[in-house]
Amino acid sequence: MKEYFDLEYREIPMKVQYNVERVIDDFLLLFFLVGNDFLPRVYCFDIKQGTVELLIDTFKEFLS
Repeated sequence: MKEYFDLEYREIPMKVQYNVERVIDDFLLLFFLVGNDFLPRVYCFDIKQGTVELLIDTFKEFLS
């Protein structure tokens, strides 16, 4: 999985130095906040409606 993240995100031009560990940490935090049952629900990110792709694309745009 780490190699996949490295292949997927290494090509994105970033303002800071690229580190795959930080990308994975940020990615996990995003999905932890969206999918955690103990936090209030984020209604704009409903996983059943396919907004995971939107979240990933937005994350990639934020990195560059």
